[in-house]
Amino acid sequence: MLDKLKCLYEMIPKRGPEAFKRLTDALHESGNRDLALRLKSNSCNSSNNNGEDVDAVVYRDPQNANGEYEFQKSQQSSYNQLDPNEVYPMSAYPRGYMLIVNIKNFDYRPHKTRIGSEKDVSKLIIVGRTFGFEIVEAHEVSEKEFRTFILEFCEDKKPKNSAIVFIMSHGKQPKIKPSSNGIEYYSAEVEILMRDNVTVSSEWIVDQFSTINCPALAGKPKIIMFTACRGETPDKGFSIETDGETLSTYPQLSDLLTVFPCLPGNSELEEKIHVFSWIYGRKLQFLWI
Repeated sequence: MLDKLKCLYEMIPKRGPEAFKRLTDALHESGNRDLALRLKSNSCNSSNNNGEDVDAVVYRDPQNANGEYEFQKSQQSSYNQLDPNEVYPMSAYPRGYMLIVNIKNFDYRPHKTRIGSEKDVSKLIIVGRTFGFEIVEAHEVSEKEFRTFILEFCEDKKPKNSAIVFIMSHGKQPKIKPSSNGIEYYSAEVEILMRDNVTVSSEWIVDQFSTINCPALAGKPKIIMFTACRGETPDKGFSIETDGETLSTYPQLSDLLTVFPCLPGNSELEEKIHVFSWIYGRKLQFLWI
């Protein structure tokens, strides 16, 4: 029986570039999530002859799908040259948790329905599972239910390797705050609208993943993404012209990554030069990955 199962496992990738993915997707949909993750784990480990940890960038199945093999091979070589102390260990399964919160419908406000948002959720689930993340979803939650959902995850002391959080809803920009010189400015905070039309501050959400509130993720990678408006004014963008010919229109701030050395209200590290030189030395590799 085991020989037959092994034969089937080795035969699946030979049925086409999408065969293995379709098999693991079918296992997920039928409730056999753990088996699907084990198959993906074995796929990664069998492709690594040295038995070393496999980086997430090569965690796709099968390896040659979509013509990515050479790209992945070159990235794995680069990954192996990094100091183990400078990278997050991402070899365990699941690699981490992907929290997806999607508010599509709102009480007594049918005109606010976010049509098509379920498609975004479906695509995120596929990406998360492909990279070996355990998916945790919350849909149409009230403000109280949302806070409970976040708090239960962050207060859970079960070991966690990483977390990626997607918050998808409508958003409100807090009132414009006047500065000491009388010039008004926008706060970086965003109020996220829940199903019952009560908002939750983005700052509160981020704070729950701090080392104090979420010790299980201390020293572990955490990414929080908000898909929500931050005001009422559309960004009409800016048209770039050369020799009188319009080439393209870009948002007012396009392709910009802003990095601060510390959180608001804190002082920067004494070793700031070393820290930022390390960031600059890795930035091209980070963007390429």
